[in-house]
Amino acid sequence: AWTVTAGTIEGEGANVTFVPPFVSSTTQVIASVTVSDGAGGTVQSQFSINVTPLSASAKLNEALYAFTGPDTTNAGSAGAAFDNVIAENNQWNATARGDVLNVQFDGTKEIFQLDLSDSVSTSGQIRQATIEFSDGSQLTTGVLPDDGTPKTLTFAPKKINGLKVRLEDVTGTLVGITELQAFSLLRDQSIVDQE
Repeated sequence: AWTVTAGTIEGEGANVTFVPPFVSSTTQVIASVTVSDGAGGTVQSQFSINVTPLSASAKLNEALYAFTGPDTTNAGSAGAAFDNVIAENNQWNATARGDVLNVQFDGTKEIFQLDLSDSVSTSGQIRQATIEFSDGSQLTTGVLPDDGTPKTLTFAPKKINGLKVRLEDVTGTLVGITELQAFSLLRDQSIVDQE
């Protein structure tokens, strides 16, 4: 049997995969394995793994491959929110509290981070939005910077096929999201070093 002090172990026996926790600084995780011979004897081994923060090359922006779902307010401008461009004339245009941006993925994605960029215009600002994930969980954003600087929201990985951004509190006349990035982990990246 395998145990770790952080993260999770997927699989059983000799064929397991360590799924590290998301960390902001290098963190040591202790892994233990206990093997039984079936006749009452056991042996245990323990080792440490240094988990490092993810680099940009270990993440994939799934929103680049997303599409606009039903019930999106001003759906015609929604594609601008996931085109990897932050510009004043290139955004999902919202108008009021309650407006919704519905983002759908092509299949299930394991998302652990969202970057949201408000309009680069200071004529309006998203003061609060709720992210509604397709798994039923929710996350609130707090105030987004009103200059287009991304606000990063990091959380335990969620297996989802879509999400909705529902505006709860807005100010001004020019409200919108210039960019939404939804990051998954590239599982084939080497992100841990065993000591």
